Amino acid sequence: MLENSEAAKKILLKKETVKAVRHEYSLGMQRMMRRFFILLLLAAVVAGSIYYYPRHKKVVSVDVSLEATNVILVAILNYREFHGEYPPAYARNVLGEPTVSWRVLVLPFFDDATKKKYKLDALHKEFDLQKKWDGEHNGRLVEKMPPFYLSPASEHKVKEGLTNFLTVRHEDSVFPGTRSVKEDEVTDLPSETVVVFEASDAQSVPWSSPRDFDYDPDFPAKATPDYTHLGGLACGKCSGTVSFEVEPQAAQKLMRKPQTMRQRDGSVVELTPRFFSPWLGFFLRNSDQRMEEENEEEVMRIRQEMIQQMEAPTFQKKRPEKKQESQEDAVMLERIKQSDFLRSSQGGYTPDEADAQNDPIEALKRKQTQERQRKADEEAVKAAAEGAVTGAAMDVTREAIMPRIGE
Repeated sequence: MLENSEAAKKILLKKETVKAVRHEYSLGMQRMMRRFFILLLLAAVVAGSIYYYPRHKKVVSVDVSLEATNVILVAILNYREFHGEYPPAYARNVLGEPTVSWRVLVLPFFDDATKKKYKLDALHKEFDLQKKWDGEHNGRLVEKMPPFYLSPASEHKVKEGLTNFLTVRHEDSVFPGTRSVKEDEVTDLPSETVVVFEASDAQSVPWSSPRDFDYDPDFPAKATPDYTHLGGLACGKCSGTVSFEVEPQAAQKLMRKPQTMRQRDGSVVELTPRFFSPWLGFFLRNSDQRMEEENEEEVMRIRQEMIQQMEAPTFQKKRPEKKQESQEDAVMLERIKQSDFLRSSQGGYTPDEADAQNDPIEALKRKQTQERQRKADEEAVKAAAEGAVTGAAMDVTREAIMPRIGE
């Protein structure tokens, strides 16, 4: 009985031990899983931060870019109010050569706080407007670029002297380059006409150089600037407002759908497609008038192409090529015509001759066949005659020779 109780205690102790071990194992696995999930969560947070940080940075820098664009826009509009016109794209020397950029010319027109902070009046006086920007005198001032000319999203340093704020260089823009534009020359809405915008580092230029964005609405490579932010530009307008403009009609990829025209014979002709710049309405000061003129030219061009297609022969029956007639064939054909004329005047044709009359070529073939047959007959008669003469001559010769042989 005692032995049974001892055995029962051992079995119970063993069960308790196994249960305790399993419990400890379960707690250990739970701790391990917690640590694993904590590490996984930290890894996800780090990965998400790395992935979203650049986008978050760009979204934030849009507001900062608009503020920087507004500072520059105010200086340009102050210049306009003072001089009655927008600043020229660049200054010129007595020889008419470009020297320094508009960014130098507007330095005295920034607000007082900005001028005092960056000593812009003194910097403007250091420039010699009659000398080129990269010459010995003005070249050393490139590294003194004011910080507001550098985009907040740029990776350049201020001392490098590269700016991201450009104007549109085109004969119909606010900065055509050859002259200053007056305020009344802007026929488009001022709130939709760009004065200055922020480009990416790929298109940055030395701030004092007379270079800007050369806009060409008819050439795809020069019709769209390189964006600092995803899908749009920070722009300053003639109305004094700044805004972030998303690329117009980005989904259409700048190319208008080609037009087609169906001809009378059922064939389809593709008319020449024309390039369309998405920024035309923002970058030019008279884009409405220009687009109306281009639409009229486009309508006239399409109409002219349609008229040319309609006037062109849609179907032209292919005629059989004439064989080059020999002189004998020409003579024979002339004989046939004369013979046909005589027969018609004397009383008509036989059925074969009537068929031949309807087809002169067939008649010519028949006459040629008859002519060859006639020549063959004449040659046969001639050969027979020559054979008969030869036989008679041989008989006469034989008669003359045989008596002599007998003698």
